[in-house]
Amino acid sequence: MTGLRRVMTTRAPRAAQPGPGAQPMASAAVALACLLAACDRPAAAPPPAAPVHAAERDHLHRPAYFRERLAELAARPELQGHPLRLHRFAYFYADGTVLLWLQSPDDPAALLRYTYADGYPASGMRWEVVAAGHEASPTVLEPDLLDLDALPLEGLPVAAAAADAQLRRMRAEAGADAASQDALATGPDSLYYVIGQADGGPGWRADINPIPMRCERTWRFHFAPDGALREVEAMPDLARPADCDAAR
Repeated sequence: MTGLRRVMTTRAPRAAQPGPGAQPMASAAVALACLLAACDRPAAAPPPAAPVHAAERDHLHRPAYFRERLAELAARPELQGHPLRLHRFAYFYADGTVLLWLQSPDDPAALLRYTYADGYPASGMRWEVVAAGHEASPTVLEPDLLDLDALPLEGLPVAAAAADAQLRRMRAEAGADAASQDALATGPDSLYYVIGQADGGPGWRADINPIPMRCERTWRFHFAPDGALREVEAMPDLARPADCDAAR
């Protein structure tokens, strides 16, 4: 079974910038992720995978759905005919939402943030884009770029299934620990692909119970690009009250 390690330090994210405005449930996850990740530019560490509750339809097991969404993205007028390169992270949510960053085809030192979500105020899933920062030189972005066509979406359902299996094992091991059972009650609501080695990539990740309640725990699952489970990381309990009965 994959080993469990406890991390004693946290990664320091860059100062957060305002994310998208308040939107309906389909895009609430993106708003929260953007707030924590500094959506004007991908953060030094990836944001927790939100939302808290699983969506009714789990697209994480349907890579063909996301391939269709990415094909629609590539067909947008401002992108069509250009080589498209992802930057740092690409998020895929169970409800079908997508959040990713692309190197601008017009300015290789600039980034564009694309979100596929339920629009606001008009309803309906669609792609939207905002400018997301600019570097002094394209060479700054280069270590964290990946061709869109090279994204290993075939690993997405493998990672989702591996996460479900690992959660079942962890629930069995938690026994009567109510806080752990509550934290492990639902599976991952999103998986995100990490591109650069500086961020611990390449590979998939899932955050389990990313917004814990009192005395609950949170974990990060790390997967290879093909979806195989590599590691289960217990995240720091910095906000955990001292009186919580936490067996280690």
